[in-house]
Amino acid sequence: MEWKTKNDKFRLFVTKAENNYLSHRLTFNELIPIAWQRLTKYKLLIEGMSKTYKKHVEELDAFDKEESEKLDTAITCVQGILHYVNKQVRRAGNRQRLAAYQAKLDTSALERTSHPVAQLYKTLDLTAEDRVLLFEGALTLRLHSKKTIELTALLLTDIIVLLEPRNEDKDRYYLRCHMQESVHGTRVELSPIIRLRETLLRHSAADRGNRTFFMVNNSPTMKLAQMYEFIAEGSQEKKQ
Repeated sequence: MEWKTKNDKFRLFVTKAENNYLSHRLTFNELIPIAWQRLTKYKLLIEGMSKTYKKHVEELDAFDKEESEKLDTAITCVQGILHYVNKQVRRAGNRQRLAAYQAKLDTSALERTSHPVAQLYKTLDLTAEDRVLLFEGALTLRLHSKKTIELTALLLTDIIVLLEPRNEDKDRYYLRCHMQESVHGTRVELSPIIRLRETLLRHSAADRGNRTFFMVNNSPTMKLAQMYEFIAEGSQEKKQ
C-alpha cells in the first residue's frame, strides 16, 4: 500500500487493473485476499489439468510426462494446504466460541463450595491452550424424582462443564454446585465440572426414548463416587 501512494507508475498500474473487466469492479485491497478465499478452486483446476494430461498420456513426450507428474505432486501439496487451512479455521472458530463462554462465565459460587473437584476450578479458563470444544448443547440434570434443572453442557477434551443460564441475565452463565437428593433423603453436592479421565458412562436400560444416561464421577479427591442422571434433547445428542 505504501507503493501505491509513493510510486506514480505503480498507482497507474493498479488503477488500470481495477478498471479491467476481469477484476469484476473489485479494488486492489479487495483483490488481494481472493487467492486465499479460493483455495478449493486450485485443487479443482490442477485435477482437471492432470486428467487431461492422463487422457492423452500416449501422445505425451518425455517433457510433458514429467510435467504431468509435477501436477500430481501439486495436487498432493494443495490437499495438504487445504487440510491445514481448514484445521486452523476450525481452531479459530473453536477459540472464539470458548472465549464467548468465558466472557459470560460467573464462577463466584465456587468460592463458597467445599466440593473437592469444584474447588480445583475456581479460576476455570475455558480458553486454555490444550482445550478444544467437542460439543455444546442443552442437557437436563435430574436432582431427584420431582426436580430437574436445565443446563448448557460443554464437552471439552479434558472436562465437562455444566453451565446454568441466569434467568435474570441471558448474557451470563452460572457455574455452581447442585444438591442432589437420593430416595433415602440424603443430600449430595454435585460438581459442575466433571473430569473425563475420572468418569464412567452408563446408559439407562429403562429409557424407551433413548435420551437418559448416567455419568459416574469417580474422582479420587472424593470419599465416595457420585452419579449424575442426565436427559439429552434427543437420541442423537445423547450419542454426541
